[in-house]
Amino acid sequence: MQTPIDTRPRITNTAISNQYVTRYFVQSVSNKKIYEVDQVQYNVFKTNPYYIAIQMPWIIAGDANTKTLGSQLILGAIDKNINIVKYYNETMRGLSRKLTNPLEYFVGNFNEQPSPVTTVGATPPTIEAVEAAEEVPVAPVITISPASMSFSYIIGQSVPQSQSLSVTSNVAVSGLSVVTGSSWLSGSLSSTTTPATINITPVVTGLYSGSYTSTVTVSGTGVSSVSSSVTLSVAYSSSVLFAYEPGMSLSPATFTRATSASYNELVS
Repeated sequence: MQTPIDTRPRITNTAISNQYVTRYFVQSVSNKKIYEVDQVQYNVFKTNPYYIAIQMPWIIAGDANTKTLGSQLILGAIDKNINIVKYYNETMRGLSRKLTNPLEYFVGNFNEQPSPVTTVGATPPTIEAVEAAEEVPVAPVITISPASMSFSYIIGQSVPQSQSLSVTSNVAVSGLSVVTGSSWLSGSLSSTTTPATINITPVVTGLYSGSYTSTVTVSGTGVSSVSSSVTLSVAYSSSVLFAYEPGMSLSPATFTRATSASYNELVS
């Protein structure tokens, strides 16, 4: 398989007149190595599925007759080239680590191996340094969906099927854990890192008719916990004529067998 060969761009009079040069880069998909190539290689590798290829402008600070750069020209080139690299770094990750000098090409230094910039005062900031200074840490936030769910159960019939909650976040969150608010509710996580799902199952053994409400709460490392509400409706089948539950009082305390076969026989 053909391998790219690093090739520095030649600065033509047209590039000097336009105050920018077009640069070409290809990146191996497998090892992420980035090569600077010429246009001929770029045209070859841009159709190769094993490489990412981009072309981008690079600002030249000055014009053909400028021998000593003014601070305004230098600052303008720094800002423009830093923004250019930040833009293309979204497509080719690692480009900002390869292009660390925003004044890599300037008047008086148009050659195959540009030397470090030493003109006009202090050394300009590197692209990586500027990007690091501008980065603002993103506070992780987890989200649980749906915000509520419900189950219904007929005593003596099939247990309700499990339902799922999804757990997502704006950045990766680890250390996920789940807690249910009642003993009749069970929750299990598919993963301790977002994104994840929670399998919710009602534990109906021993429950009597009525409405039950609880919560499922998810927490993670460095994030605020979030909850989803769960309701469970328990009822008897319509074929059940009578059912004794704890707390009920019966009056009278004893029953007499009915003499007519048209009455149900009640046994306390």
